[in-house]
Amino acid sequence: LDDVTANVIYLTGRKAHTARAEIRYRQPARVGETLVLAGWVEREKGRLVVLKGEARRKSDDALVAECESTFMLDRSQP
Repeated sequence: LDDVTANVIYLTGRKAHTARAEIRYRQPARVGETLVLAGWVEREKGRLVVLKGEARRKSDDALVAECESTFMLDRSQP
């Protein structure tokens, strides 16, 4: 989920690094099981960007894990 949230920033053309990532595991995922991953920006303030992400089981849409990550934008970014 750290990669999922990092890719949200990357896809906007900005560079950043993880300052904090908190992941909560809700249910087990089995080997070979398909998961659907999603990430989005919750808020931005200055150089800090707070994102959320989740992993859901494709077969029944059950929440397997969720995260909240804080990223610090590269100083060279506008």
